[in-house]
Amino acid sequence: MIAMILLLKRKPGMTREQFRRHYETSHVMLAKKHLGHLFHDYRRHYVGDVIAMRGEEVVVNGVEEGAYDVITKIVFRDQAALDEFWRIYAIPEVFAELRADEQAFLDMPTMRVNICEEVRTWTAADLAKS
Repeated sequence: MIAMILLLKRKPGMTREQFRRHYETSHVMLAKKHLGHLFHDYRRHYVGDVIAMRGEEVVVNGVEEGAYDVITKIVFRDQAALDEFWRIYAIPEVFAELRADEQAFLDMPTMRVNICEEVRTWTAADLAKS
């Protein structure tokens, strides 16, 4: 499996609620329409508390303005699915539609897209089998 991890921040002047509503009702639907058939899994993780480790001190704060608002994880079965994602994303009509929507709610200069190799260790269910 290959994971795409996106670190996304809302556009200046937009509330967290407006950001989330737009992402879930507009952008997610566009992704489903054009690219959803390639996604093995697609999840958004909306950031809550920020925990800072400062030496021996642990500080829990509400979300800071500099923090990302959501961490999105898209899982692809293989490299071929990821390659097809990029091929479709680059189709001029698809790109224009997705980019216009992205610009409506994302702070584009802060956006980060990371392609990651996923390594699974264990879960509580695995431990229960032992």
